[in-house]
Amino acid sequence: MSLTSSEIAAVVQELRAVLAGARLEKVSAPDRRSCLLALRGRGRNWLLLLVLQRGQQRLHLLEEKSAPGTAPPAWVMKLRAELQGRRLEHIESEAGGRLVSLSFTGQGDQAGRRLEVELFGSGRLLLCDGSGQPLFACIGTARAADDRPRQAASGRARPAGNRFGEPDAESLAVNRRVARYYEERRQQHEAEQLRTRLAGALGRVRKKTQRLVANLEGDLERAAAAGRLRRQAELLKTHLPRLQRGQARVDLRDVFADGQPIEVELDPALSPAENMQRMFTRARRLERAAASARQRLDEARRRLGEIETLLERVRQTDDGAGLAELLPQVERFTPPLRDGRRSADRGPARRLPYRSFRSASGKTILVGRSARDNHRLTFALAHGSDLWLHARGRPGAHVVVRLGRNDDIDESTLLDAATLAAQYSGEKDPGELDITYTRVKNLRPVKGKPGQVWVSREKTIRIRIEPDRLARLKKSNITNS
Repeated sequence: MSLTSSEIAAVVQELRAVLAGARLEKVSAPDRRSCLLALRGRGRNWLLLLVLQRGQQRLHLLEEKSAPGTAPPAWVMKLRAELQGRRLEHIESEAGGRLVSLSFTGQGDQAGRRLEVELFGSGRLLLCDGSGQPLFACIGTARAADDRPRQAASGRARPAGNRFGEPDAESLAVNRRVARYYEERRQQHEAEQLRTRLAGALGRVRKKTQRLVANLEGDLERAAAAGRLRRQAELLKTHLPRLQRGQARVDLRDVFADGQPIEVELDPALSPAENMQRMFTRARRLERAAASARQRLDEARRRLGEIETLLERVRQTDDGAGLAELLPQVERFTPPLRDGRRSADRGPARRLPYRSFRSASGKTILVGRSARDNHRLTFALAHGSDLWLHARGRPGAHVVVRLGRNDDIDESTLLDAATLAAQYSGEKDPGELDITYTRVKNLRPVKGKPGQVWVSREKTIRIRIEPDRLARLKKSNITNS
């Protein structure tokens, strides 16, 4: 649900108190309907997010940078040219609270500029001159001269409740609650999408395995005729001297069952001996097929049981991290899952960019495989609250410990993660190594050098690999080595 007019007013009241006079450092686009403004003011950096997506329209500060988006669209380059380096004079909400204006000072001999954010209807982000006349439509369509009153009326029709409390410029309580609310919704939505993908893929492979089980059970039922055919062939062998070519069926007394008569069907085109040989051949073929079918049926039933158990785990898992940990297990049974669709590649499972381990206390530890994998793990897959470790002065793996926003690292997990950082440091005989660690949000990539990072607020721990600890961690590896 989008922010209501009362909620927007509360957010803007806090923003006005901390962002007045802040310098706009950078403009970026997390996606095609969002804009991220990086500002510097009051001795610190601020990230202001503007979202114009219908049903999610909002603005608020972010505590940590979002994942990088695609290449910046043309409108981002336009805003960078027009606004970067300017200072934010003031921020106001009007039109029932759902139209927000950000006014920027002039620069040199240039006049002032305004960003108008329409958080109603289909949503629009407009670059305007200092008087509010539109210059460029960044998100949405350009506005006609008489468009604003009609849209403003549309905005006033939205509900005006406030779910996030009263504004507080000191703690930025409303901005923090709004950011947390939408982050939780995003994680919940992503988890639901991932659960649907995993459950759908497992459901499809379960049906396929169920059909295989049914087919193998049918093969075993048909293979039960092997004994009857062999018995008939033995009877033909016993009575061959009195049988003639051209007979379609014969009644023979079963010398192996107290002389009971048995009707045996024959191919008239074949001699009795050829009929007998064909029965022996078919019996042997069915017996071999039965042995193979029993083995394959046992394996298919075992596989079906594992799939159904894993499917139940997927359906009962709510959090995205838990589902991500199940992904390698799901891909043991399914084609690799990529971007919400089944991969067309039917070859071996897609290689993950990390190895996944489990600490003694149950925390997930991810270890990058290469320089490019390190970059992807740290800046695309890890969260800002996760712990990052790396062997100081070595070209080795990035190590990431999954942590919640307010979680602290326990000593056992820290030692486990540091051990893995030392093991995958690139040293043949690590001995004692210094391991740097910090939160992922304190890292910045080195441009043009995948795997290299700028680190702030780091700490160091000296580690010597303990063989027993390393053996336990390697045993917990749930990904392909």
